[in-house]
Amino acid sequence: MASSASVQTGNRAVPRLDTIISAESYVSEPADLWRENLPAAWRDKGPRIESGSFGDQFAILGAEPRPLGLAAPLTQLGRIGVSLRPVGEPYRYTENLTPGGF
Repeated sequence: MASSASVQTGNRAVPRLDTIISAESYVSEPADLWRENLPAAWRDKGPRIESGSFGDQFAILGAEPRPLGLAAPLTQLGRIGVSLRPVGEPYRYTENLTPGGF
């Protein structure tokens, strides 16, 4: 929401914003988005969030599940022979989302 105050930039006044919105944020869909919104005939085939050894993972029919959170890029090391094991608490999608992220 813009306030009545403005900031002078060169020869024009620009409204000052009371709220700052980051343009570099990620938007995360709700965990049940596909399960709740796909037609009934497609729900069991749609993308979903599942629990795995590294925490929650994104699963798509016909593809290997992909871990979410910090472990996600690290699991790609397995393709070059690096073995990883989970350390600490597993990542839980719905517990780690920033409010307003979806």
